[in-house]
Amino acid sequence: MKKRLFSFMLSIIMMLSLSVTSFAANIDMDSEASLDSSFAIDEEFVSNKILENHGLVITPTASYHLLDTSGNPTYTCVEFTYNDSGIGYGIVDLCSYELVLYSLEKEPLFEEDDLVVYSGTLDFAVVQDDGVTAVDILTQDYVPIENIQNTVRNGLSVKTVTERENCVNQISANALTRSVETEKVVSGGYDEDLVYSSGNNSGTYTTDCGINAIAMYLRHLDEYFGGGYLLSTLTTESKLKVSLAAYTNRTLGKLTNLTTTQLATISNGYTEEHGTSHTNIASSSYTWTKFKNTIDGGDGVPCYLRVGAGETSYWDSAHFVIGVGHTAGATSTSGSIRVNSGWVSLGYVYIGTSIPSHIVN
Repeated sequence: MKKRLFSFMLSIIMMLSLSVTSFAANIDMDSEASLDSSFAIDEEFVSNKILENHGLVITPTASYHLLDTSGNPTYTCVEFTYNDSGIGYGIVDLCSYELVLYSLEKEPLFEEDDLVVYSGTLDFAVVQDDGVTAVDILTQDYVPIENIQNTVRNGLSVKTVTERENCVNQISANALTRSVETEKVVSGGYDEDLVYSSGNNSGTYTTDCGINAIAMYLRHLDEYFGGGYLLSTLTTESKLKVSLAAYTNRTLGKLTNLTTTQLATISNGYTEEHGTSHTNIASSSYTWTKFKNTIDGGDGVPCYLRVGAGETSYWDSAHFVIGVGHTAGATSTSGSIRVNSGWVSLGYVYIGTSIPSHIVN
C-alpha cells in the first residue's frame, strides 16, 4: 500500500497521546487490500468533480490516504495530470465524500510516503521524523505535535465502497453536462493568480476572510477593470493585505468578524484614499436577480458574496467569496455560481444560485 498507514498507526497514537478508545472511525473495510481497491473509485470521483467544475479531463497518477489524529485513514489524496503539462491534486473527505481541497496548479506540499494528519479545516500537517514536530501545510510553520490534537475527525464513519460508487454515479451525469456548458464570466474570472488565502500573507496583522476578500476584489478590479484602484507599490498579496489591514484597523478598530456593510465601507474608503479609481458599492440581501444583473449587466463586474456557515461543503463557518460568473441558463433554483473561493488550494468553485445570504455590489 502506498501510504504507510498501518506501520505508523501505533506511533502516531503515541505521539499524539490519544487513547486506543479514540480509534472510533468505522473504516468498514476488512484489510489493507480493500483500502487499496477503493482508490479507483476515489480517483473516479475526483475526475468527475474536476470535470464538473472546470471542464477538464484529468489522469490520476497517484492515490494515498491521509489520517485523522487517531491514526485512521479518513481522506484520500489523488494526484493527477491534465492537458499534457498541467498538474494538480484533490483531497476527498471519505466520511462526507466531498472534494474538500484541490488545486489545478501544483502538487500537494507533501510526499506520497509522508505521514500526513488532519490539523483543521482545509489544513493538514506532515509529521516529521523526530516524532515531536509537524509542518503545517498552509503556513509551512513547524508546530509541536501536541498542538494538532484536533479530535473533530474522531468517531466519524468512512463511506463504504458501495456508498462511494453511488456518489460517483450521481455526479457523473452532471459532470458531463457541466463540461460542455457555456458560462457567463466576468473578465478575469479564470485568473488563478487572483485567488488568495484568508489569514495568510498579512504580516503581523491577524486577518480573516473579510480582509482577504477585499484584497481579491480590489486586485481583480485593478487588473481587469481599468486600473487605479490600488497603489502601484502594492505589487504582492502580502503588501496589499498588510496595507488593507492597517487601513481597516485605523478606521474600524477591528480586523476580524467583518460584516458585509463593513466590507463595502472599507472598499469605498480605501480606494477613495489611495486610488485614482474609486469603488462605490453597498451591501444588501442577496437575490439571484441582483447577482445575475451584476455579472451580466453592461461590462459585468465581480462582487462580494457572503456564504453562511454550513451552506456548502467547502467552509464550515461563514465565509466571504468573490462572485465572478454563472452557468448558462442558470435560474434562482438551478445552475451554479462561479466564485473565487478565497483559498489557494481550492481556486474557483461552484455553489448553488440560492446559497449566498448577502451581496456587495
